[in-house]
Amino acid sequence: VFAGYSHPASSTFQLKPVVNGTEVTWMYDTSMGYDLVSRYFGLMLDRWLGKDYEKGLVTLAHLVEKQHDPAITEGQRDE
Repeated sequence: VFAGYSHPASSTFQLKPVVNGTEVTWMYDTSMGYDLVSRYFGLMLDRWLGKDYEKGLVTLAHLVEKQHDPAITEGQRDE
């Protein structure tokens, strides 16, 4: 929740198997209510959150790809 904003919000990940891995979609969901200011705020969410979500997904991809080395078996992996 943003400071001064009382509407509940949630952030979720959707994982979808694809041919060479997993497609990850990061979603933010909230109700804007009927207040015009809140509606305008909703239009700006992608601009405010989008870059952070994209950066987070790139970081997640790097971490997963670093951990997924077919040459290393589960028993040999450093935790």
